[in-house]
Amino acid sequence: SDECTVTIEGNGARGKVVLENTLAADTNLPTTCEVVSGACFPSDHPKYSEWVTLGEPNEWCYPNFCYGDADNASEPYGRGTVAIGYDDLDILLGNWLTQSPLADFDMASEPYGRGTVRVGYEDLDVLLGHWLQTPAGDCLTNY
Repeated sequence: SDECTVTIEGNGARGKVVLENTLAADTNLPTTCEVVSGACFPSDHPKYSEWVTLGEPNEWCYPNFCYGDADNASEPYGRGTVAIGYDDLDILLGNWLTQSPLADFDMASEPYGRGTVRVGYEDLDVLLGHWLQTPAGDCLTNY
């Protein structure tokens, strides 16, 4: 827990901030509270600090992201659906050789030329390794 300040604002429709005894409530009372981040990515995950540094990309929270699911959606294939398919490949190609975390399935930079990229061949390998499949959905729990 961290020290923080809670600010209470009046609600004109309810006649400002009112307690049961109709006295106005004190505002800006110091209190101890838990500071919670976007919270979809487990704080004990080995890539948590990197996730925060990259702006907490929601895509990393998808249950099949580590398998190549860039859109968290199923798509039709044959008589059924799959989690990893052409839509995910389109997203990967749209972010190809960039620093974008949106299709960074291995959650790591990789060397390219004289620098690094976040989306490259290693991410393509992840996607192709699970092509036209629906994996276990355990990316946030099985690390």
